[in-house]
Amino acid sequence: MINETPTRVSSCYKNNMEDKLFMKNKLTDLNNYLFEQIERINDDSLSSQELETQLKKAEAITNISETIIKNQEIQLKAAIKLADCGYLKSDQTKFLLSEVIKND
Repeated sequence: MINETPTRVSSCYKNNMEDKLFMKNKLTDLNNYLFEQIERINDDSLSSQELETQLKKAEAITNISETIIKNQEIQLKAAIKLADCGYLKSDQTKFLLSEVIKND
């Protein structure tokens, strides 16, 4: 019974990792989009109304971004916990960190 739990957790996590292979957006995309929004807000040629529109969009983007980042933090904490408990294999850890490693 004890041996079944690590296998079940490990295979469940592997399935989630395979699903992530098909994700369209990554955290780097979010980062780029946030900087693009800053550039739009800093555009001196915007009228007052256009600036107001951009500020409303920025607020919405900020709210959504915070949710995405919190979600990623939870996933990272879970992955660290799984790794600490020995449930993640080396190749799974590399997969999780591949986005961080690629961007350095």
